[in-house]
Amino acid sequence: MLCAGFAVFCWLGALFVALFIGSALLRAGIGLANRAIGHVKKEGIIGYADWDSDDSDEFDVIVRVDTEFAIPEPGIFLGMGITFLASLVAVGVAFALSLILDGPVNMQDWPLQVAGVVIEVAAGFVVLMGLLTWMLPTQPKWAALASLFTYLIVIAVGVLIYGLVTIMLR
Repeated sequence: MLCAGFAVFCWLGALFVALFIGSALLRAGIGLANRAIGHVKKEGIIGYADWDSDDSDEFDVIVRVDTEFAIPEPGIFLGMGITFLASLVAVGVAFALSLILDGPVNMQDWPLQVAGVVIEVAAGFVVLMGLLTWMLPTQPKWAALASLFTYLIVIAVGVLIYGLVTIMLR
């Protein structure tokens, strides 16, 4: 029983570390998207001049102009939540595709498997874009840019790790 508890603890720790790394990569993608978009001016009316004056029918509008990033950068735990939800959907899509494509990877039908991976990546992109639009107050086009940068960073890190492991195993 103690061994099973230790195994569960190790799996939860590994999940926490994976979500933390995913959150950091998501924050990096959002940071690159914000740098590419630049600052966004947001205007809001904060009040009216002479609001208590009875002798004038005209009011001077006081407008506040703020410049802030287009996509608010999420905290670590919000980023972990976005990463967790996106990975749940990705696992669901992978499971559905494996049922549709008749089980595990069959190397005889590799074009079909490549098509499945492309569908899964596209679905994951759309889901991540939707989650960023929903959980962070931003526009879908900016969320798509942040999702693209996040995917590019993940690909770059994966290629770097693959290259380092290949070099170390020679």
